[in-house]
Amino acid sequence: MKEVNKIKKPPTTRNFILRLRTILGVCILAGVVAWVINKGELFNRLNPQVLLWSTLISLLTCVLQASTLTSMARVYQRKLSMRYALHISALGSLGNAAGGLPLGTTLKYTILYSRVGLSLSQITFGLSTFIVGISLMLLGYAVLGIQALDFQPAIKVVSAMVFIGSVAALFPVARWARHNNALSRIICPFLKKPIAVTVASISFSIASLFILNSTLVGLFLFPEHSFFHVLFISASGILLGLGSLLQSVGGIQEIAMGFSAYASGINPIDGVQIALVMRFTSIISSGIILGLSYLIPALSRPS
Repeated sequence: MKEVNKIKKPPTTRNFILRLRTILGVCILAGVVAWVINKGELFNRLNPQVLLWSTLISLLTCVLQASTLTSMARVYQRKLSMRYALHISALGSLGNAAGGLPLGTTLKYTILYSRVGLSLSQITFGLSTFIVGISLMLLGYAVLGIQALDFQPAIKVVSAMVFIGSVAALFPVARWARHNNALSRIICPFLKKPIAVTVASISFSIASLFILNSTLVGLFLFPEHSFFHVLFISASGILLGLGSLLQSVGGIQEIAMGFSAYASGINPIDGVQIALVMRFTSIISSGIILGLSYLIPALSRPS
């Protein structure tokens, strides 16, 4: 009998990109942390109280993010238990917060496709629907901050028009999709009134918790800044990270928050420090949920 030599296949391009993205994220995050240690005041201003409140808000946010997965399954007449969805959400949040480990979106696709029975197009549209909803809510908060701060009148008018136009554009897009044979089966389930209200409510709640967390941390760390300054930094910074599709890459969210702080006339490192605290408390909250899932095995099994 001839001996067959088993040759290992080289890593695929996708795996290479994921590894490169993770390494890049860890390096960027390490650079951000080094900058904060050398130039920031985070460790002088941080206290257990702000960490506690931020962790509690992060826990609640993780629960709502898990509800997006159960809602998607329910829209397409599939079943996913909240406990298992919470496990998936926490694992994804931990991977992202730890510097961009490829656990978030990849895990969601794998579970929702192989165990829940959703198609790739259904998963993609479902996740995109909630991302769009959350982004619109964040844009609304950012516009509110712009209107309250000392931006030029033209910026205030344009930002308000962008928000109103973005919301108004949803209606003709939905009408077009309803009459498109290729898309109607994927999109129409989300256009039913109870589902649309659920998506809007969850999106608003998640965006509001993001803002609450960031604003709370910002006001605790930097009480010299006004509420609307911190609101603008929080909303626009998180929106920039989300809109770039690079929010899972380590350090990108901190850079986005720093840019937003600079745009509002505040030292960029202040925005970076707010985002860094939120990253840390996200790791804590995700770790708590995952720890409970191992203590209570039912949490990590689909029902």
